Amino acid sequence: MPRTAGDSDEDFKLAKHWLNDCISSHEHCKKPKPLETPLPTRVLDLGPGPESEEPYLLETGGLHGNYIALSHCWGGQVPLTTTSDTLSERKRCISLAALPRTFRDAVMISRQLGIRYLWIDSLCILQDSKTDWEKESAVMGDVYGQSYLTIAARGAANAETGCFIPRKEEPPTCCLEYHSTDDSIRGKMYIRDPAFELERIDESPLDERGWVFQERILSPRILYYGSQQLYWECNNATLRQDGKYRDVIIDDVRLDDGSKQSWDPAGVRTPKYFRDTDQQKLEMNGISAERLECLRHWYCITEQYARRKLTFASDRLPAIAGIAKQFQHRTGYTYVAGLWKEDLMAGLLWYRRTAEDAPTSLKLPSWSWARFGGEVRFWSAFNTIFGCLNVLSTDCELLNLSYETTDNLGNYGEISNARIQIKGRVAPVVLKPTPPARSHFGKTMLYTKNGAFAGKPYFDIGDRFSSQQVGSEFFCLLVHQEKGGSRGLLLERVEGHTTEYRRIGYVTVHLPFLDGSIPFADIHPQVLTLI
Repeated sequence: MPRTAGDSDEDFKLAKHWLNDCISSHEHCKKPKPLETPLPTRVLDLGPGPESEEPYLLETGGLHGNYIALSHCWGGQVPLTTTSDTLSERKRCISLAALPRTFRDAVMISRQLGIRYLWIDSLCILQDSKTDWEKESAVMGDVYGQSYLTIAARGAANAETGCFIPRKEEPPTCCLEYHSTDDSIRGKMYIRDPAFELERIDESPLDERGWVFQERILSPRILYYGSQQLYWECNNATLRQDGKYRDVIIDDVRLDDGSKQSWDPAGVRTPKYFRDTDQQKLEMNGISAERLECLRHWYCITEQYARRKLTFASDRLPAIAGIAKQFQHRTGYTYVAGLWKEDLMAGLLWYRRTAEDAPTSLKLPSWSWARFGGEVRFWSAFNTIFGCLNVLSTDCELLNLSYETTDNLGNYGEISNARIQIKGRVAPVVLKPTPPARSHFGKTMLYTKNGAFAGKPYFDIGDRFSSQQVGSEFFCLLVHQEKGGSRGLLLERVEGHTTEYRRIGYVTVHLPFLDGSIPFADIHPQVLTLI
């Protein structure tokens, strides 16, 4: 375990080695092009050398060059900021002594690595200007995606903690000998002091932040300053300062093979869960299996992102907009409210892990997962074949989609007056207590008006198996139909309208039902609107 705090000559030598090795020899890593890389709107100019004068805020006006971006946790505190009133002062000079420790350490690291420009969100975006925030948040993905390097203050709970955290020395291990009862097997085991906890990367303050997820995925290379050691991550490598195999791949959240490259939202990938019959269906409909897997990948990314915390609930869509833009560039699909128009029927099949809280956005439509905070699960994340662009295994047809944009993020941010017109089968259902014989289905179940079991409800708001609305009448829209595992949406009718509905939950539907009846069989598809 390293004993230095990340600021020693040895630490900087290692950081430079990782960086130079990535740039010079990594096949899958993006190479910096300073003459072609536009600087962000504003950056800190640190001067030409490691011992330069005080930095200042530079309005770049179209300049190009290499820059470093800082990924850090505000931690409930407001660090040093730039506002409309302080902009002129920041452009003249920013005293190093006035910078919070994390910012000051980032300046030192940048100078040691020979990079003149540094981007820090609170200083480079006007914090009192809604217009500037909307403009800059719209290109936040590009800021990290085009950076030379991202410095991640992973062990810092706030801007005052710093990147250089004094290391606690690991206590010596205790050696115990062991042998079998007949003494044919002998050996030694080493026991670590249980009072000493190894750093858990996925539990660090930084990795709880929603914005950091996008910063991690889009940055070409990241140098992490943890509480116990340095870490490195790029498309070719994930490394620890102590050289142990248990590196960032194992410590952090995993997707597919766990590497940074596997998170690439624009990457081409081969389907994981696929059968010959699935391939035949795709070929019949002229659909690419790789593109289908790309859609499943989006749902997995969204699930991981939704676990994280945001200081402002209104950032739910902006904080993932950069990833969505890369995905759109790869596929050509149309993004709307966290979903994709070309796969909208599959995207509607989401449910919340905990559904006690009310919506955090009243502008977004009832059918958008981004309307709520907290974790979300997508059925298509685990069922690849259904995402086939609305043409396979679906009982619904998307007829029309309309919405209005509300800010500079356009369709990558919050939208309003969103409406989707669908042709599908809708059955009235009633919520009733679950009989003792079927208690494994939860507290309540849905039944058709003639008493046939219709499915298991997952409410978007309130207890998933709430008994408060027992006897209430709802509507079930059958979205996907297959033997033993069909899925639908739980709807309520908009007052005063016969064909307009709001989504209020997710339903697991069993067709044919347990008593052999198929209540959707005699229901003709109708045109309805979800708002």
